[in-house]
Parts: sequence; structure tokens; C-alpha cells
Amino acid sequence: MGRIPGNLNLNNLLFRYDASKYVISNKRKPQKIRNNIAYFICLLTNKYLKDDFRTDEKYYNLCATYLRNIHREYNQYLKWLMDVDIIESNDNYKVGEYCTGYRFTKKYYKGIDKLKVEVIYDKSIYDRFKEFRLPQEVLDKYKELSEWFTHLSIELNEAIEFIKQSDLDSKEYHITRISNIAYKELFTFKTCSSGRLFTDITNLKKELRQFLRVDNQPLVEVDIKSSIPFISSCLFDRSFIVKVTDILNDLGIKIDKNSNHSASTPYMLPIFTQSEEIDIDNNDIQQYIDDIRERDIYEKIAEEWNKALDKKYTRSKAKIKLLKILNSPCYINSKEKEVLISMYPTVIKFIDDLNGYFKLSSNRNKTSEDKAPFAYLTQRIEARFVLDICCKRISEEYLHVPIFTIHDSILTTPEYEELVQSVMVEEGKKYFSLGVANDVRLFK
Repeated sequence: MGRIPGNLNLNNLLFRYDASKYVISNKRKPQKIRNNIAYFICLLTNKYLKDDFRTDEKYYNLCATYLRNIHREYNQYLKWLMDVDIIESNDNYKVGEYCTGYRFTKKYYKGIDKLKVEVIYDKSIYDRFKEFRLPQEVLDKYKELSEWFTHLSIELNEAIEFIKQSDLDSKEYHITRISNIAYKELFTFKTCSSGRLFTDITNLKKELRQFLRVDNQPLVEVDIKSSIPFISSCLFDRSFIVKVTDILNDLGIKIDKNSNHSASTPYMLPIFTQSEEIDIDNNDIQQYIDDIRERDIYEKIAEEWNKALDKKYTRSKAKIKLLKILNSPCYINSKEKEVLISMYPTVIKFIDDLNGYFKLSSNRNKTSEDKAPFAYLTQRIEARFVLDICCKRISEEYLHVPIFTIHDSILTTPEYEELVQSVMVEEGKKYFSLGVANDVRLFK
């Protein structure tokens, strides 16, 4: 089951424009052809639904590696979709570097706001896509964690009713997400290049997690407070840098202030916060660390932006904006970034030097190797701590404790909340530096 634009009458278009002329296989099986076309439309629709800032001008990548697994004649189906003016492409494709982008034509973009359900009856489509949804190497690596998902359920009717009555955007997208949890054959368990684990609860809105159940018990969440800023502050500590040298090397990040800094090679300044090494001119580093440890960094920044720019940032909107700034190349500027520079000049310069001049995803010349250094580095560190350290220990020592992850957090049942928190605190003391992990408030 998927969603397509509400104003798209697929049966009518198939009657008027014979798609069987485009393909070699299934010429005498119109329902098979229809299923394949519907699935490609649903894939593109899902891209729009995931984007809170979608416009009719944006293109969304559909990569041949994945499409070929759905059907070897995927390009012929996409050609039909373009010939009948359902979609259009940007022809932005280069083998091994970047995928072609697609978008709905303006006519059908209008139908995104009022989607309709499209039932795809060909189960083989989902079976062929299984290796991408459930790659065996990931299932093997996180075997115990993946097995807990067989115990996961959701109060489907209650959740659907909640969505309908709520003010959530993209209601159809959220219904699809919870449906994937209810119907296990559609489930996803895979990692991305940043090391993060993605499942069907990863993008589940916080308001909807209340409907998740394990053996009829609700789930509670233990997470790292202000995870990405917290991890970024640890990059100023020499002893911690040693622990993530392999990640730095893999990303091509150099720890050498005097290295040749090119537009394609990020580097890290060797600034550390041990008391004997702190430069009096760099005391904003310590202020940055204190603001993360002693208060809510997102609330503080929201207050500063509102005061300096006469804005009305909430904590959640300030969080989104801050992470966008931290994950952007050094040449992207904004008034909000200027305020951050006035607050933490050394910190922002450090992050700008780390990010360098990587290209934005909208750049037609961006390659797959051109990654966002700060984002990839902090996310890999986060994934290592949550998945490879905390979850691994819980799985080995407490086999009976149910655990699920959403990037920086571990979900469990209420009776084991304190146990999970204690493991995260203990492991945080050993893994992170500066003594900050001694505070239980960082894992709550």
C-alpha cells in the first residue's frame, strides 16, 4: 500500500497511453505493468512526504542501483511516466557519483496535498526490494537488536485516529509509517554511510511513539542530551580524538593545523580544552561546553536569536536551524550564523574549517565522495556509542531487556528505563571526556 497524488487517475492514463509498448516483459500482463508504474510513483511521492520544505521546483534522487532491483526495465517505466507528463527529470546522472533527480510535473504536484491510497497487489515487488530494506550484513551485525523488532507492535487504529485529529503535516505519510510497523513484511532495518541505523520507528513523530508496544507494554526513551552539540564539544579534547582516529581517517579529516587546506579536504584545528592548554583568547570554547552541559543549548540560542534578530524561535525550530548551520559548508552565511560567531567565534571557526567547501546536495556537480564532514563525523560517533557500545553491552548482559534505537536514543519498557540509563552513563564516562558524562542529566 502506498500513496499517489490525489488528482492522478492512473487507470485513465494507462487506457489512453499504452505502457506495454515501452517494455519487453509482462506485455500481456497489464496488472503487472500497472503495479510497477504505481510503485515508482509511490517511491517519488514518499520523497515529497519526507520533505517538510518541499516545493514544485525540487528534484528528488531515484538511484538506478535501487530501481534496477525493483525491475530491470525501470528506465522504460520512468520514460512512460515522463512521456505522459506525470514526472520530469533533471538528467543529472553520472555513473558512481550522483543519481538522476525526478519531480512531479506542476499538475500532479498539486495533488500532493490531497493524496489517495494506491494498493499494489504484486508482493514480488516488495520481495525484490528486501535486500535494500533488510541487508543481511546489518541484520547480522545487530542481530539481537533486530530480533526485538519482531516483538514490536503499534496500536494502529488509535494511532490513525490520533493522526487524523492532530495538526501534523503530511498525515498520509505518517499513516504509511505506522502501517509499516503494523505489517512486518514492509519493515526496514538498514544503516547509511554515516553509520546511523534506520528502521520504521526512526522517522516516527515523537507524538506517535506513545502507541508503540512490546508485549503490550509502552516504550520510554533514554537519549543523549543535545547529542550533536554534545559530541561536537568532545572534539576539543585530545584524549577523545585518539578514540575516533579511525573515523577521522576514513572521512579524510586531518588533525594538522599546518596541512594544505584545499577546497576538497577538510581539516581539524588542534584546539583542546585541558586547563593547561586553553588559550585565554579561546575561552568561548569553554562557554560553549558549559552551555551544553549546564543548560539547554537550543533554548539559549533561541533566546539569543530572538533578542538579536527580533525573531520568534522556539526551541525545536532553533534546534533545526542550529544543526543546519553546523552541517553546512563554510561559505554558507546567515544572520543566525553571525550571532553564533559573536557568541562562540573559535568554535564556529573550528567547525567551518572542519566543513570546508563541500558542495550542497542541490549542486549538479556533487559526487558521492563529497560528504559533509561535521555531519558524518558526529553521526558516526553517535552511532558507535549508541549501537556498538551501549546496545551491544545491553544485548550481552541483559538479554531479556527490549531495546530499540532512534539515532541518539534507546527505547525500552518502563521497568528497564533506569537500567538503560545507568548503562549509558557508565559507558559515557569511559567513552567521552571532560568529565561531563558523570552527569546523569546528559542521558535522560
